[in-house]
Amino acid sequence: MVYKLVYKFKTEGEFAFKAMKAGRPKLKINKNFTEEVKTIRCKTGYGSEKIQFTFKQQGYAVSQHIIQRILDQEQLTKPNLKLRKQRKYVRYQWPISNYMWHTDWTTFNEKQYCAFIDDRSRKIMAAGVFKDATTENTILLQM
Repeated sequence: MVYKLVYKFKTEGEFAFKAMKAGRPKLKINKNFTEEVKTIRCKTGYGSEKIQFTFKQQGYAVSQHIIQRILDQEQLTKPNLKLRKQRKYVRYQWPISNYMWHTDWTTFNEKQYCAFIDDRSRKIMAAGVFKDATTENTILLQM
């Protein structure tokens, strides 16, 4: 690892260990295009979706995201105060193992497969292959 760090310093210099901005760099937008978007917005009051449609009719392919970015930078839109925050992912599971099982039927190569899965551990408790997906086969597998 030390050799890698030394090599990186020799090739890139003092910028090798500076914190870089994560992600893809933003595309630079042509000033003429920015002016055109501003003109359409001021004349018609269109939002980013309609402005994109206008450009598409003129034969230009441009992303709605780029148009929205221009409108936001030029302060031609109001900030959305009700914008949702990203929801935290919570995996649904029971607090106790073997308290609740989940069952699923699926078809593969013209055969029916059934499996009982523990909701807490995600362990397959029982599984079987049948010709038909019936209640009787499910009960048979459960016993």
